[in-house]
Amino acid sequence: MESYKYINQQNLTIMKTSDDLGSSQKKRSSYFFIAFFVIAVLSMAIVAWKLGVFE
Repeated sequence: MESYKYINQQNLTIMKTSDDLGSSQKKRSSYFFIAFFVIAVLSMAIVAWKLGVFE
């Protein structure tokens, strides 16, 4: 009975850590998307500037 309780405790811990991992993964992907968007806008601005759009 004691060992069963111990295994159950471990399973709960594993579930919790995998859940934390999932949320951090989501956060990282949103940061990646924001960074990609910023880089795309910057590169378009540089191209437009090189073509003389702002002059």
